[in-house]
Amino acid sequence: MAGTLKKLIAILKDVGNNKNWVYNTKQSHLIKTINENEFLYYAETHLPWPFSNRDMVIRMHFDLDSLRNTLKIKATGEPDAAPEVSGKVRIRKFNGNWNVKYDGANKITIIYVLELNPGGNISPGISNLFVTKGPFETFNNLAKLLKK
Repeated sequence: MAGTLKKLIAILKDVGNNKNWVYNTKQSHLIKTINENEFLYYAETHLPWPFSNRDMVIRMHFDLDSLRNTLKIKATGEPDAAPEVSGKVRIRKFNGNWNVKYDGANKITIIYVLELNPGGNISPGISNLFVTKGPFETFNNLAKLLKK
């Protein structure tokens, strides 16, 4: 997709804006900046009734290699890094890995792998929505932000 590594990093660091592009994000906010390449944030995902919303605390770490024009991002769930919220199901297992390559001509290639357990009872229909529709809509929205 069109974009640069620095622009992608800026979008991902702006966690308060996730509700505008990450599929079904109800809210998200920064908890703690660890250093310029690492931070913790909270995110709540909306699920339709009768299911409870899910929430998670994620540690995101950036490893930018300017010489190779690559970016590796590791997003790891840290479920105990913030108090649980009543009425929400805390996602306890979350591992996301991004491998991004910049081609030097305002184009990036992203390989994204996510492994998570949503916890609680979720019907296969709802689960399948998040597996198929979620990544498609999220990356379409990300592509639009990267073009701006």
